[in-house]
Amino acid sequence: MQASHAAILLGQWLPTTHPNIEPPYLVAIGVKSEDELMKVGNRLNHANIKNFPFIEPDRNDEMTAIVTEPVFGQDRRFFRRYRCLGATAPQEVA
Repeated sequence: MQASHAAILLGQWLPTTHPNIEPPYLVAIGVKSEDELMKVGNRLNHANIKNFPFIEPDRNDEMTAIVTEPVFGQDRRFFRRYRCLGATAPQEVA
């Protein structure tokens, strides 16, 4: 659900910055805590990948998701360290 909230943020931002882009794919990764999510945000910033946190008011303003700008080419390599969410428990891959 939180990824959906974050995708709405992207949908509001994307048309103003990338008006001619094809609709992007949504890929979800999982981390174990808000601290880990904040680390991902810091790594995205360091890699110069624009990102937007979703802060959940119903969870005491906890960051529960991050959405990035559409990522192409070499920038996609950033996400290799993470497992996509699927049938097994999500975890960060070193």
